[in-house]
Amino acid sequence: MKTTLALVFSLFLCLPQNTFAAIISFSDQATFLATTGATAEAPLVNFDFSAAPKTIGDLTYSLNGGSNFGIGEFSTRISGPEIIVSGPDGIAVDINKASPVFSFGFEFVEPQNDPNLNGTFVDSTYSLEILNGTTGLGSFNFNAPNDTLAFVGIQSDQAFDRVLITEIIGSNGNEFYGQFFTGGAAAVPEPSTYLLLLFALVGIKLYKE
Repeated sequence: MKTTLALVFSLFLCLPQNTFAAIISFSDQATFLATTGATAEAPLVNFDFSAAPKTIGDLTYSLNGGSNFGIGEFSTRISGPEIIVSGPDGIAVDINKASPVFSFGFEFVEPQNDPNLNGTFVDSTYSLEILNGTTGLGSFNFNAPNDTLAFVGIQSDQAFDRVLITEIIGSNGNEFYGQFFTGGAAAVPEPSTYLLLLFALVGIKLYKE
């Protein structure tokens, strides 16, 4: 039985990473909203640069790699204020809602020739990870097109209350975060996710025997 259990565990390791939750990523805002039923969060409001977290509506924004951040009107491509970070441009977003959240998205601008570049341009790549408390549920990487109003979104089959956006390539440029969205419609797991759950259940049964 132990040999069989080891085989099941090996098959688990060979499966794609980040399969703890079935996740779907989006780069089109209209598709994201239609699929998830997500709605806009409270608009961002101007505030001076600080290292302290900032709560606006149901979301709390904080640093994830930079030295401080502020909210103001820096990019001509985003309507209204946006978040800007000094240093690596990642942020953490805590979701303070009573109802479960299964989707999250935001407007995003990476300037190459736009104003307020603030440094030598580096084509940045980011990781977006969703968490339930301190437990990571899944992630994906994104590299937004430059000098345009881009959109980044995610939907999960498991509820989450925290999002980490980490700049894994690039630093000291200025990327801008605009309107944020959250929603309560869960993603439908793909067959590979069900297969992973089956392996886990088989492994537990064999171990008990």
